[in-house]
Amino acid sequence: MKKNYFILGLMLLSISTFTVAQTDPGATNLTHKWTFDEGTADDNVGTVHGSLIGASEVIDGQLNLAGGYVELNGADLAINSYSELTVSAWYQSEAGMNTNYHFLYYFGGQNGNDGANLTGYTPARGDGNSANQSRAMISTGDGEKGVNGFEYDDGLLHHVVCTIDATTLTYYIDGILMGSTQIGASSLANVMSDLAYFGKGGWNGDPTWTGKLDEISVYDKVLTADNVKFLYESKKPVVAENPGAANLTHQWTFDDGTATDVIGGITTNLMDGATITDKALDTNAGGFVELDAAALAINTYSALSVEAWFTSFAGANTSFHFLYYFGNSDGGGNNFTGYTPARGSNFSRVMINTGDGEKGFNGPEYDDGLLHHVVCVIDATNISYFIDGSLLYTTPIGANSLANVGTDFAWFAKGGWDADPSWFGLLSKLSVYDSALTAGNVKYLFAQGAEEGGAGISTAQKLAQNVSVNNNQLVAQFESSSATTGKIEVYNVQGKLISSTSFAVNAGTNRKTLNAGFATGVYVVKLVVGTQSTFTKIVK
Repeated sequence: MKKNYFILGLMLLSISTFTVAQTDPGATNLTHKWTFDEGTADDNVGTVHGSLIGASEVIDGQLNLAGGYVELNGADLAINSYSELTVSAWYQSEAGMNTNYHFLYYFGGQNGNDGANLTGYTPARGDGNSANQSRAMISTGDGEKGVNGFEYDDGLLHHVVCTIDATTLTYYIDGILMGSTQIGASSLANVMSDLAYFGKGGWNGDPTWTGKLDEISVYDKVLTADNVKFLYESKKPVVAENPGAANLTHQWTFDDGTATDVIGGITTNLMDGATITDKALDTNAGGFVELDAAALAINTYSALSVEAWFTSFAGANTSFHFLYYFGNSDGGGNNFTGYTPARGSNFSRVMINTGDGEKGFNGPEYDDGLLHHVVCVIDATNISYFIDGSLLYTTPIGANSLANVGTDFAWFAKGGWDADPSWFGLLSKLSVYDSALTAGNVKYLFAQGAEEGGAGISTAQKLAQNVSVNNNQLVAQFESSSATTGKIEVYNVQGKLISSTSFAVNAGTNRKTLNAGFATGVYVVKLVVGTQSTFTKIVK
């Protein structure tokens, strides 16, 4: 397409880029939501279910449009009954395929062959005089009022939010305010209820939109900038980003058959029968590693990230233990930070405790004999827990601080409580950074894997899957290369198992459900298929 870079430059200057807080908009005013997770275009909140028309199908939780569209009952949607409206959508255009006028969504009517009394959004409006741009709009008798933005026909996932109240239309893209405009005498009350489409507009001569629609929601209120930021940040694509080695202070790979710190060179000793077996610290028969805690000096860090690849000895870690522990001990742990893959109360936990009580987050236990990747990040205010490339949770640490972490002891496979056993398993790599790794950094490190070859080293258990909650049912859709067995487990934020089910798995695509009658909140879903596993955070 022809580009007008001067106009795009002016538009860039007009985009609001100031920092915005994040606030969950909740579900009180959420009237309709189409997630496509169940293989249909059904409304998961209301009852305005969509019909697939033409070349349209739902694949892997996304509406795929290649000449087709979804038709809704406009009268049941009843946009003209709203005093305020917000439409939020996640979409991915088929790159370069939308060169003419089209709509991602259209609510309104027709006058002959033309659209009329409408509101809608086009990701890449086909207008040479308008620099091939996107546009959020309303037109109900006072001329078309709207806000233009860059075109979004690039094949990337984007998040659009359009809000309309009695006086103003506002357009956000990817969490950023593109602009607002007065709507004059136009009003939601005059939006016609004849037509409602996804992927099609009200002009008979216009093509349909080509791409994938991942999710679209309708609210009967105006979401604020901080609501929009929350929605975007909670689902935005994480781009893998190499953290580099500038802040990598220590690393143990065990590749040379020793427990040498290959970056920082601090003293490391194998204790009580711990060995190095084929590029991994082996504590399957007991033992631990002792480090020079004073040289490690965690209390000098303003931010800390610990990354580890580990394989538990399946079922052997039934009591309290630590994969790593940095801090003090007087027979019981104090002034410490550490991680346990399968705490004695049957959950994993990242934690810090330096005087303000133990702060941390629980997740499912990892005592399954599979290779896992953990990253724990601590900065001045929060502790974050990543497992197998995904963020499970972030929680405040209160008055605890890295500056108060003790320097008496530093161990792998042992904690600060004398009565606790060591951890049983294989530690393939452990790295320490004096910075807070980002989600993109963690995604990059997970994709790199541990070393090729070596005990317990295999391709990380990556399971192609989609997990969601719809109409009080937890739905897991996944692929399996062969017939095997599977299991779904649901854990609350305290790491407590609250629901589970086991099932037979067929070769190919599988879809399994579990009653999600538990309370609203944040949960972690563990899906196990044969020797593969994956973990997904859901919000109910």
